[in-house]
Amino acid sequence: MNIGFIIGSLREQSYNTKLASHITQAFSDVTFERISIGELPFFNEDLETNGDPHAVQQFKTAVERMDGLIILTPEYNGSIPGVLKNALDWGSRPVTNSVFHNKQVGIIGATPGGMGTAFAQIHLRQVLEAMRADVLPHEKLHVSRVHELCAVAEQPNTFRYVDRYVQQFIQFIQNTKGVHA
Repeated sequence: MNIGFIIGSLREQSYNTKLASHITQAFSDVTFERISIGELPFFNEDLETNGDPHAVQQFKTAVERMDGLIILTPEYNGSIPGVLKNALDWGSRPVTNSVFHNKQVGIIGATPGGMGTAFAQIHLRQVLEAMRADVLPHEKLHVSRVHELCAVAEQPNTFRYVDRYVQQFIQFIQNTKGVHA
């Protein structure tokens, strides 16, 4: 199984990147790949009419290759980061050939704050559902005070909720595989 990570923060040592690293180590029977969004130009229909820029083509190809995607996002000003929304806009085009259409997607968000990216995840789910992605239903993972967890990451069960969520997401992919074929 191949699962792609789309991380809504461009900062190399972001907490969401650290969670992705933990997931990669905890689930050695799954192949995880980080799908870069930092090189994507701002979405512009003028660029699109001449054919997707190279970075957009690479992004779309990477998303298409994956059995599912986990989007890990911080919360900026009560919503998702602009760079993440930009990537989703590129991937959703053209509407008739969106790489997110029927793609299984899980959402995780980590923050040092107390709300655990709740608002960002609500907005992200809304955007993904508008794009007709298959978002893991009834489950969400808000990781609050993530800096404290990262400080004790080597202790057993530190990320047990993350691990449980990823297990549920893998099961979701397996259960829905072929449904849209």
